[in-house]
Amino acid sequence: MVWQQLKLTVSKAMTENLSDWLTEQGALAITLIDHADQPIYEPQPQQTPLWERVDMISLFDSATDLAYIKLALHETLPAEVFQSLEQQQLAEIDWENAWKINAKAMTFGQKLTIYPSHCEINKKPPHCYLRLDPGLAFGTGSHPTTALCLQWLTQHSDQYQQVIDYGCGSGILSLAALKLGASKVWAVDYDPQALAATQNNAQNNQLLTDNLIIVLPEAMPTITVDLVIANILLNPLLEKVQQFAHYLSSGDHLVLSGILVEQQGQIAHAYQADFTQSTWLEQEGWLLYHAIRK
Repeated sequence: MVWQQLKLTVSKAMTENLSDWLTEQGALAITLIDHADQPIYEPQPQQTPLWERVDMISLFDSATDLAYIKLALHETLPAEVFQSLEQQQLAEIDWENAWKINAKAMTFGQKLTIYPSHCEINKKPPHCYLRLDPGLAFGTGSHPTTALCLQWLTQHSDQYQQVIDYGCGSGILSLAALKLGASKVWAVDYDPQALAATQNNAQNNQLLTDNLIIVLPEAMPTITVDLVIANILLNPLLEKVQQFAHYLSSGDHLVLSGILVEQQGQIAHAYQADFTQSTWLEQEGWLLYHAIRK
């Protein structure tokens, strides 16, 4: 089937009413995209913020009369908005398998390879292999923050046995730690979907054992571990200082990521009372922070 697409550049104030109207005209899907590269990293709870200028992309089936829709838009929209209108025909796409085009195996350090299920891998022990396909939960190794954490885990696998992966997402860091020799890992996340993804990925890699505990934060026991690793965002990292400190004894390791370069000072200040010997790694504007519990 051939699909029809309309694209308009609008202000954020126009998005709700225009989305509703396009849906009434038969739009099967509407996507909002930042028009001007205006990043929004951490929305407030219960808020869905939008950029000042938004590219609104609406998708229609081939039978929809776009001529009528375009005429109505011409009569109701400001001239500068209507002039941004673009129409395009899209061929049918196998969305279920489209992700395979760009998904490929990635190797971290000298010990770990993460690969999608469609890739043929010639496994050579003692190298570690982790099969992971893209999903709804964050984490396949391609994002700089995840890559930094995986690099650290591979380079320091002799320095931890018991690990808390706080904000586990897809479970990629938990499963990597187990593959690299950790004896026990707690995979923690507020999102039940992330916990389900972690469980599924663990099962696919024969790692769904007593060595992996998948848990909501409120169900975490009072324990101490060798390593706390958290690849989340600035605000939760600032909120969890004391909690992370309580999970660690003197000399144990803390690894944080999801930190932008310009946020380095905030993290350093928040953690300096409880941690020392801090080091930083950077990739594509993102940072990893490694420190030792005092």
